Amino acid sequence: MHENAAVWIDHSQAVIVFTDAGKISTETIESSLEPHTRYQDSTGYPRPDGPHAGAGEKKYERRFRQHVSRYMDDVIDHLGAFRNLLILGPGEAKLELRDRLSRKSKSLRRIVDLEPCDQLSEGKIVAMVKEHYGIDM
Repeated sequence: MHENAAVWIDHSQAVIVFTDAGKISTETIESSLEPHTRYQDSTGYPRPDGPHAGAGEKKYERRFRQHVSRYMDDVIDHLGAFRNLLILGPGEAKLELRDRLSRKSKSLRRIVDLEPCDQLSEGKIVAMVKEHYGIDM
């Protein structure tokens, strides 16, 4: 079990930072998600002309949500066991990860902190984690 863990996450990648007895290790997980764009069928216009209108968009959204779920599960698997968790990120992905964690864990005894932040380098992520957990190095 890791003492402290942190994740900087968006839909393209996750940077996981572990801190154990003053030692810090990082791991990066790349996502296979494509940028989430607005759906357009072959005509480029919505078609309200039948029972299957919008079926392509529904399939597109369902497929995107399935990819997000698999990506979040992969990040959770890499996290393993930890005592404290800090989740960082610029958009919805940090909230999706928090929600996925709470659904996957029957007894959520983890302390989860969320902090919004922009795109950061790995070094800046590590510096934020050190500051958050009060680690001097």
